[in-house]
Amino acid sequence: MRFAVCVVLAALVLPATAHAKDVPNQGMTSKVHQKNVGKVVFKTSPVDFKKPDPKSWTTRFNWPGPIYSRAYLPHSMAVEYAKRGFDTSKGYHYVLNIALNGKDIYTKFMTIKPDWSTFQVGLSVKPEDERKYFFGRILSFHVHDFKVGKNTIDISFFAKSGDKKSPVLARGSFDVSLTQAQHDEAVLKHRTLRGYRVKDLKAKGAREAWNITWGNGTGTLTVEKPGHKDSWKRWTFQMPHIKGRVQTGYKGGGGQPKWLLHAGFKAVDMEATGKGKDAWKSWKLISGRRTWTLTTTKERPLQMGNWTLKGPDGSVLFSNEFGDNSRNVMYSVRDQGHKIPPEVKIAALFLTINAGPMK
Repeated sequence: MRFAVCVVLAALVLPATAHAKDVPNQGMTSKVHQKNVGKVVFKTSPVDFKKPDPKSWTTRFNWPGPIYSRAYLPHSMAVEYAKRGFDTSKGYHYVLNIALNGKDIYTKFMTIKPDWSTFQVGLSVKPEDERKYFFGRILSFHVHDFKVGKNTIDISFFAKSGDKKSPVLARGSFDVSLTQAQHDEAVLKHRTLRGYRVKDLKAKGAREAWNITWGNGTGTLTVEKPGHKDSWKRWTFQMPHIKGRVQTGYKGGGGQPKWLLHAGFKAVDMEATGKGKDAWKSWKLISGRRTWTLTTTKERPLQMGNWTLKGPDGSVLFSNEFGDNSRNVMYSVRDQGHKIPPEVKIAALFLTINAGPMK
């Protein structure tokens, strides 16, 4: 009986072993890889594939980095799938999980080439490298969850197919420190900015009061004199890290071709560059010696539905998230232009939510 069992087991094991030889697998890509299997390592520049230098690795960073990483798996994802009998009909996938100070903040299901046994993830890369990495500035979009001082980031990877997943294949951690000033600035630069109308569109004074959210911070944008016939001329805004006022610089009738925003010692001049009744459709924003343009886009029938802010520090798209038919219900900017000053973004948001001639 024992002999029969052994024969059956051999019959089951041998085909799998033979098949495993045909599974794509980079294997150990270097001696460094071999010594760091199951680890995620970190550096202030890309971790070289062929000649990685462990002496240049670090686990301590100051915000905003740069921060690059490389995962060293025990074998390719194809081997892991074969080992666990995962379905490969829909490709090979892994899951990236990021925890901040012991709390999960990001989980992403990603496709990977079947033969890869090592790969990079850019967590807070240099501007010139942003297009090279899918994640690029992933930590920036969660900076509002950071605390002032030292923060510990844990990163792990595992294979996943449908409801099945492997144990963790690679793991690593590092510390990021930031000051109060860095935290405040990062929150303003790297989070989604939104403006919500407080009242229903048809309600009296509907366009006089807005709630503003920026990351996890909330604030308001309101007229100084609600209900007054000239209420549209002067506004105030207040957020946790920035506050100020906006007032018209136009003394004529039929629109608002000039505005001025003050936020502490900073100012933004807003001047319409369109003509006649369409003056509000394009703007020039000036702050110090730098200039930006804000214009409606042409992808949709109703022009005021989407706006593009362009300048020396990049561009961002402001869009009505409820569609063009729900005018001014909610405008937001998903922060691609992380170098654009906060006061300029506030100025642009003010113009988008007040699109059209004021009455």
